[in-house]
Amino acid sequence: IVYQCGADLKVFDPETQSTHLLAIEGASTQTQLQRQFFYGDQYLEDASLHPSGERIAINARGKLFAMPLWEQAVSQYGQRNGVRYRLHQWLQDGRLVTLSDESGTEQLAIFQAEPKEKPERLIDLPEGYIQEMISSPTKNQLVFTTSRLALYLMDISKKTSILLDSSPAREIQDITFSPDGNWVAYAKPLSIERTAIFLVNVTTKKTTQVTNPIRYDF
Repeated sequence: IVYQCGADLKVFDPETQSTHLLAIEGASTQTQLQRQFFYGDQYLEDASLHPSGERIAINARGKLFAMPLWEQAVSQYGQRNGVRYRLHQWLQDGRLVTLSDESGTEQLAIFQAEPKEKPERLIDLPEGYIQEMISSPTKNQLVFTTSRLALYLMDISKKTSILLDSSPAREIQDITFSPDGNWVAYAKPLSIERTAIFLVNVTTKKTTQVTNPIRYDF
């Protein structure tokens, strides 16, 4: 039995219950293996402004960079190749955090203010795929949503994640901090057709619905 597994073809022998890789060789100039250069704006994933407004951080093709607004060169954070970074945020103390798959499972990587190849710390994340992430403007805290329909608060200093809220229908979206860092606003689906805006106090963990549910027709 010959079957595809990822980018490989494999052969399974029912008599011996063994599997081996089917080696395929082809003549090629191997142009796809050569070093290539791209304009970053073609692969820009997201960008965030430093708390002081002095520079920005960007993700492009899974790599993490930071640059001043007008002068000096672009600097790269993290490993040059082999690791994908996404959903970065500046902490209020100037450190840069991002999601990293260096270990094979996504973790939160915390980089010092100055560009380094290795993060100063890695923190495990709750179950699920992180979909949105924002940082507090006043504290070293993050709020993020997951594919498990949950909203979490992470305290960087304590390395703890607390469940703030969850949805019974679909993923929570459009999360944003208040300017004082005490509240988080977000859109929470109450059913497949209804969504309401909620507020949660990050200190007391108390949630409040601020708008009536809205029905969407498609």
